[in-house]
Amino acid sequence: MGTKFSIKSKKGIPYWEPRSLSTQLKESSERRKTAKLFFVIKKLKIFFLTWFAYYCPIAKWRITLNKWKGVNIGEGVFIGPACILEFSYPEYIYVEDNASLTGEIFVLAHNNPSKHLRYTLMSFVAPTIIHEGAWIGIRATILPGSVIGKNTIVGAGSIVTGKIPEQIIISGNPAKEIGKVKINK
Repeated sequence: MGTKFSIKSKKGIPYWEPRSLSTQLKESSERRKTAKLFFVIKKLKIFFLTWFAYYCPIAKWRITLNKWKGVNIGEGVFIGPACILEFSYPEYIYVEDNASLTGEIFVLAHNNPSKHLRYTLMSFVAPTIIHEGAWIGIRATILPGSVIGKNTIVGAGSIVTGKIPEQIIISGNPAKEIGKVKINK
């Protein structure tokens, strides 16, 4: 009954620190187990696909562009204009069947703070999952590792973190439950 994805596991990533471009390319390509040239080509591809999807006036094309950059997207999904679905690790984003992202939404899968903050903040990449039938209001931000339950509504401008149960309405910063979703069958 729905699209099934193979969900990636959360993992730590190195903290950000200023380095030369050549050092960054060397370390990043080694971490991703790919040649530097292919790493650069992949980054440029993701950059341009993100840009085109952001400005694309046709919803179906926005879906296709995000799929091409690696986002896992089910059937019947709506992605509105000006949405950013993870730039560095798009393969960690999962949007299940019939979910709706209205517009100007950020969906993130990684947190990469500066090295001097290593004792306060974690540097990681984690799957961010929007389950079937969820509806995300305009200008919401879905933080790395969040899981939004089936048929859950996220209010406009909300900041979502953590695991959100199914069939509830959440809103605010941080988003908290404000109601229940009634489903007609």
